[in-house]
Amino acid sequence: MRLVLWLWFLLFSTLVWSSWSLSSDGAALLALSKSLILPRSLRSNWSASDATPCTWNGVGCNGRNRVISLDLSSSQVSGSIGPDIGRLKYLQVLILSTNNISGLIPLELGNCNMLEQLDLSQNLLSGNIPASMGNLKKLSLLSLYSNSLNGTIPEELFKNQFLEEVYLHDNQLSGSIPFAVGEMTSLKSLWLHENLLSGVLPSSIGKCTKLEELYLLYNQLSGSLPENLE
Repeated sequence: MRLVLWLWFLLFSTLVWSSWSLSSDGAALLALSKSLILPRSLRSNWSASDATPCTWNGVGCNGRNRVISLDLSSSQVSGSIGPDIGRLKYLQVLILSTNNISGLIPLELGNCNMLEQLDLSQNLLSGNIPASMGNLKKLSLLSLYSNSLNGTIPEELFKNQFLEEVYLHDNQLSGSIPFAVGEMTSLKSLWLHENLLSGVLPSSIGKCTKLEELYLLYNQLSGSLPENLE
């Protein structure tokens, strides 16, 4: 009898703890906020005592209380983006633009393979664009402009048939424009100006039949426009 009562007590305790404890997405956001420094006004309702983070400032959820959007744009956010961002498996929109965020773009961002919109523009980010971002196959908007990103543009990044808008201008990106640019068959806008890109414009860009805007000024490119683009 005592054993049965003890088992019931354990079950009840587990259910109560589950109802009171913060969801995994909420825990991920709190962990993220240890490196990503939010102003007090923004973080005022980010509480570990909540069951979900769905009412927190800047956070949006779906009907199952999973975090699908995080918009902290123009909010005086500083610090860096930690690896815990990769724990938000259902994230579709991440907008952290126009802040003072520094450091590297974490490799773990590539784990957010539901992302459709990613905007980290107008910050103080440095280092390379991680090749793991090539895992973001549902991405339609990629905006990383006005940072201090360097290194080459990963070939994997452009292997995406859903990308419509790519804004990488005003950085320090070098090397050539990836030949995989031709795989962005939905591409409408490609802004690569004000970088250190060299070489020729790949002929494969002619496959981007929906392309409306192409900005390449202030680079070190050579050669002529591909015939299929003229």
